[in-house]
Formats: sequence, C-alpha cells, structure tokens
Amino acid sequence: MKSPRLRLGLVTCSLALIAGLTGAPALADVMPPGQRYVPVEHRVTGVAKLKDYAVYLVTTSDRTQRVEALTAGIQDGPLKVPSGYRYTSYLVALTPSQVKTLDGLRKGAWKDPEDERTEGREKGPLLTFFRRDDVAASPPLHYRDTVPTTSPLKSIVNDWQIEGVKDHKLVLVKIPGRSGSDAGPERREDAWPWPMLATSAASVLLAVFALGSLRRRSYDKP
Repeated sequence: MKSPRLRLGLVTCSLALIAGLTGAPALADVMPPGQRYVPVEHRVTGVAKLKDYAVYLVTTSDRTQRVEALTAGIQDGPLKVPSGYRYTSYLVALTPSQVKTLDGLRKGAWKDPEDERTEGREKGPLLTFFRRDDVAASPPLHYRDTVPTTSPLKSIVNDWQIEGVKDHKLVLVKIPGRSGSDAGPERREDAWPWPMLATSAASVLLAVFALGSLRRRSYDKP
C-alpha cells in the first residue's frame, strides 16, 4: 500500500511530466533567441496584368479554421494586411465563374467572415473555397517578421510585382533594392522555441528525479 505522501508525489510528478511535454507546443510562438519582431508592410504593382481576374486579399486563421478578412477590388499600391495570431494573408485571382461561386456563398448564411466564424463549423465554407486547387493564390504576405535584436530596422517594406497567373498560382516577384530586408517568405514567427524545449526537458528530468527520491524514501521506512 502506497503512503499518502507517495501518492501525492506521484500525482505531482505526473502533472509535471504532462506540463513539460505539452508546454513547448502550446508556446510555439516564443521569440527565437537574439531576434525581435518588426511589422511588415506590403506594396504591390502589376494588378493590370490580371485583367481577366478579380483580385482579393484574403486573411485566414489556422487557429479558427476560418476566413478572418476579405478585401475585394485590390489595386496597385499598399496592402492593408491584417495582424493577428496565426493569421496568414495572400492575394487571390478569381475567374468570373469563381467570383459567381463566391458571391453565392456569401449570399447564404455567410454574408461576411464574421458570420462564418460564429457558425462554429470545423472548417468554414469560405476557407474551403479559397483552398481549392483551382484558385490562384500568391505566397503568404506576413504581417510581421523577425530581425536581429542589433538591427536598426523598425519595420520592413516589401515591394511586389505581379507577373500573372501560372499553373493556378498568382506569381509575385519581390522587387530588389527598394526597401525593407531580404527576409524570405517563410513564417518566421512560428520558429521552433529551443529555449522552451530546454525548460520542458529540465522539468521532465526534475519530475523523474523527484519520483525516484520519493520511492527510495518509502522503501527506507522501518
């Protein structure tokens, strides 16, 4: 029969083990060492090359599995990319028939993205539509990026040139030598948090050590 102290220790150690193993993924947005976030601005030119398409700026959320914002009638100039946790924004070029399908979806129960979020479905119909293989989408346009803590940059400005639609993709080319940084399109804010992993590993080792110590004490009792 285990003593009350040993049972309490087992419960405590189990909780520590769970916290250590699950803490890192839950905090996957931890800042990489030696880096800091700066906002990113985007400017686009060449929309006229898409004369047979309607161009939208779409913002989705991996957390809610919904379309969080949808802006139609994109023209050359700055893009107002929404900011939010696990948000991803991109341009899409829709054919006339695709616009008709989208309008049909928005005239139903989902007249705007807010209606879609409150519907509570596993994946909203607007998100399903924009993730179709035949919808021409650009690479992600992130609202923030990381720079070294020693960098003087307070923001990044990316200038993009639209080249057209190829293989159901909206082709964007970054204009070099204008402004901003050379950061690529990777989602820098989702970098794996090595410091948090180290902390979690230490928590697990501490829990194992405490559990072994409690067991030894229980055996040593007269």
